[in-house]
Amino acid sequence: MLIRIQQCSTPITTKSYDDICSLFDEVDLFLRSGPTKYGVRFAESGLDLPFDAKSISRYRSASASDEDFERFVEYVGYMADLSINILIVRNRKDVTSPYSPGRT
Repeated sequence: MLIRIQQCSTPITTKSYDDICSLFDEVDLFLRSGPTKYGVRFAESGLDLPFDAKSISRYRSASASDEDFERFVEYVGYMADLSINILIVRNRKDVTSPYSPGRT
């Protein structure tokens, strides 16, 4: 698919620009405070978002309160970091542990 981008030659007045910015601010406020607030916050966390039934159930439970949601995001982030660190250690040749394959 080819997308063509054109520059607009219609000048935007200061008032128009202010109105556009105001509209974006209103939409942003709605997304951050309305029914989508936890989705926006999770998206901003940068964490992966699986959509399997178990994960969706967890998201719903975590959305009971701001505190529950914060703990949930911290936990998911911690588990993601832990998984990455395990993969890094497993792939390093200079790190050994009693659990390394081939260790006697």
